[in-house]
Amino acid sequence: MILTIALVVGLAYLLYKIGYKIYLTRTTCADDEDLRDYWNGFLEAENPKGYKQLREHLGYCEACRDRLNEIIAEGETRYKEKGPIMTRRRF
Repeated sequence: MILTIALVVGLAYLLYKIGYKIYLTRTTCADDEDLRDYWNGFLEAENPKGYKQLREHLGYCEACRDRLNEIIAEGETRYKEKGPIMTRRRF
């Protein structure tokens, strides 16, 4: 009996956490600065959790994907503001 109650409570908690995460990620869209940092590769280095959340968000949010494509089409170049992540040395 106690095991059954523990399983039901555990399952309810798991469903709550999953539903809450889906709710949070589906209701908050990224701003242009975050999209630029994502495109330039800075978000992954500065905020790995935020990078993962934005990557997941872009998987289902058509508005954010369209905005990211607009930023890319406007000529936003990768590594524009903070420089490249790696540079090649010339000998």
